[in-house]
Amino acid sequence: MARVGLQSPTQVLQCGGVVTYQLLCGRDIARDDPHATKSANYCYLVVNTHDGTAIAVDAAWDVDGLYALAARLGVKVKGSIYSHFHADHCGGDTGELSAMFGRQAIPGAKEVQDRGGCIWAGKDDVERIRNQCGLEQVSSLSDGDVLDCGDLVLHIIHTPGHSPGSICIYAAPRCLSPRADIHESPLQEQFVKADGGLLITGDTLFVGACGRTDIPEAGCDPRHMASSLARLNQLDASVIVLPGHDYAPMPYTTIGAERAQNDSVKFGISSYPSPPSLPPCIVCQARGKCGPSGFRPWRKVRISGLQSEAGRALNGQDGMIEGYSSQKERYMVRLFSASETKVLKPDNLQQNESAKLSVQTDGKVSASTVKEFGLSGTSETESRESRSGLPQDNFAVMGKDLVPFFDGTVSVECGDTWARPWRLHHDKKALYGDSLAATAACAAVRMTFGTNGRFLRLVAAVATPSGIDESILQRVTRYPLEYELYVNGMFFALQRVGAGSARKHTITFENLPEGNNSLELWLPVGAALDVHAIDCGASVERTPDARPRWLCYGSSITQGSPVCVSPAKTWPAVCARSANVRLVNLGFAEECFMDQAVARTIRDTACDCITLKLGINVQCNGAMSDRTFSPAVTGFIHTIRDGHPKTPIVVVSPIWYSCLEQQAPFASKQFLSLAQVRQHLHAVVQMLQKRGDQHLFYRDGLELLGRVDEGLLYDKFHPCARGHRLMGQRFAHLEFGPQGRLLQGRLGADGGSSDLLGTSAAFPENEDEKLRIPLEELFGLYTVQVPGEKPCRMIVRPSPPGGIVAVPERKDWSPSPLDLRADLMFLRSLPGVWGQLRSGAIHWSNGNLWMRAAELHKSP
Repeated sequence: MARVGLQSPTQVLQCGGVVTYQLLCGRDIARDDPHATKSANYCYLVVNTHDGTAIAVDAAWDVDGLYALAARLGVKVKGSIYSHFHADHCGGDTGELSAMFGRQAIPGAKEVQDRGGCIWAGKDDVERIRNQCGLEQVSSLSDGDVLDCGDLVLHIIHTPGHSPGSICIYAAPRCLSPRADIHESPLQEQFVKADGGLLITGDTLFVGACGRTDIPEAGCDPRHMASSLARLNQLDASVIVLPGHDYAPMPYTTIGAERAQNDSVKFGISSYPSPPSLPPCIVCQARGKCGPSGFRPWRKVRISGLQSEAGRALNGQDGMIEGYSSQKERYMVRLFSASETKVLKPDNLQQNESAKLSVQTDGKVSASTVKEFGLSGTSETESRESRSGLPQDNFAVMGKDLVPFFDGTVSVECGDTWARPWRLHHDKKALYGDSLAATAACAAVRMTFGTNGRFLRLVAAVATPSGIDESILQRVTRYPLEYELYVNGMFFALQRVGAGSARKHTITFENLPEGNNSLELWLPVGAALDVHAIDCGASVERTPDARPRWLCYGSSITQGSPVCVSPAKTWPAVCARSANVRLVNLGFAEECFMDQAVARTIRDTACDCITLKLGINVQCNGAMSDRTFSPAVTGFIHTIRDGHPKTPIVVVSPIWYSCLEQQAPFASKQFLSLAQVRQHLHAVVQMLQKRGDQHLFYRDGLELLGRVDEGLLYDKFHPCARGHRLMGQRFAHLEFGPQGRLLQGRLGADGGSSDLLGTSAAFPENEDEKLRIPLEELFGLYTVQVPGEKPCRMIVRPSPPGGIVAVPERKDWSPSPLDLRADLMFLRSLPGVWGQLRSGAIHWSNGNLWMRAAELHKSP
């Protein structure tokens, strides 16, 4: 079984002023103990940085090493909570398991108690731990008990199953004050934001699995385990799960991820649809889905209950949380009316519920608060406008509050001030390889919301996700960035951003229609994107969307590119609008190789129908042979079927590509031509149908764009904008019309025009698809001015059949085809660079300028 391993960094999870160290036996402690290394236990050190105290969880195997780490950090260990009585977690007499553990006793609770630490355990395991470890006293913990740890409240949840008294510790944030300084640790650390709270699960819940329930003498009970897993499922999806062992490739997971992909959790939910409710959170008095619902920085609050004469004058006023001091147990609150800061008790503050999806503050923080609480970049002279790029109003939505407004994502990664949409699981990007991960980070998704505002302003930046080679990120990024807005289902406007201003940019759509409107903003398809804020000058709401969800997997033809089409006019987007379904676009340019990691993502993603457009990347790269291609397709579909046993799936073969229709990319019989790829795909579908899969279907890609449509392939390979539209409408007619196999009848009784299936010559060109570059003005001789280099000459001329080529005089530059779309042009030799023809000169996004040679000679 794959594990995180001893060479990986130590995870340090930060939630407000509390940091939690995930310590792996054999790596961080007990380094010289082979039995501890083999056990792969995690123990945890939960550190309150404000008062320099810590509480351990499952401190065993190397108590001396844990205390030595605490000393290096400059913190005092109060004691240890034990998740259950098994010796590998709490230590003590190993009994009949001494051979497995390599000793008669394991250091643990007894050694913590001998150092003056308190011992806590679930009440039904207390006697076993006391006797096993030879303890004088063990503090009993019952369901709903709490322990204080600064910004965190440690809630005890009784989760029997692995043992009668097994407990999980839910660390819910009561506030998110800045972290105070502690001493440096000797560990190789990797910090993780955990503002939604933590769940330390012992042997109840693992990454992708659960603890054993097949050892009755150890107190195991499978029925209790199923009930416990269903109970934990009530927690918010964002809560990070910290398991008791290193049994998986990832050191932690989330409730949402386990809900989607953990078969044990799914069984528990199905077996106990109405599990016992969780104890109420003392932070917010909610049961289960509380998350970071305490007062946190930037939260709007209202003052109440002050009794003094001066205090009564403040009652009813609104302010903003600037920070919290756990030593003083007071909040720093900046008043909106008086622009001053007050120090107030929590009992004198009320949360403003209307602010749950919007930031209702002016965002200013006093210099004294910056100094006292260590806030960075939030001084009084630095307003909210300087942090987010938005004007100072009461309606902007920023950072992780943006998450509910994304649609078409698989996951959303959040930082302090941004939200980053992903089309795969961002926390598993190491499993994909850099190229696929970089492509999955490219947005190709939407933001949807309702508002009565008269404008939409968005602040975003091109992202550089950690852990991915930056050169690969640059290679997959395509400019211009295009934002396409639909209002009430109709196209409204398109905005572009060039490479020079892409790092941090603001897009504004003005003069929205009066009244309540439904907005759908399509984000750029060719760049990873951090969205910092949206603002409509009025409140925004995430409107419910009950439409069926269609997941579409494919290559660059599915993902789209600004070279050929805008974000909302790719063929899947055209089809989704025609069929009135919600699109999840899993098109990965140059990366459609049927990866099992992608199959598992599709398996775990909720959807009503699936399209798999397979073959083109595999064939063009010679990635699979005649021997391996069909089994790979079969395995890919089988993995998806594990999560979608009856979901309609249509497998689509490649569209027309003349160069490789009858030949393989390499001169070897083991590689396939496109015609053979189609035969293999059809045969796989027929074989699986005969084996009982009656919800799997095949569609020949030549029915979407075939030989007669070759004129719609701008580079003989990728569809132009008109080709995307025809392809999308044809697919909608075939698979969502009256005879459709995905969702029959979504197009109405006529199913769309039957003319779509005829020759593309009769398919009219839309106004926005027309070329707006006069070719007679484009052809000719240019002088190329490159910043910092000597000018050179370039000829732009026709290239049969029907193409355009730029031929340089420099020997170190190769001739390059020139692709045109609307008013844009793209050099294939410079991916991501785009140009526009203005006043006889071509202005390129990389700063180069091509000037007509004759015009250059006329200039002074």
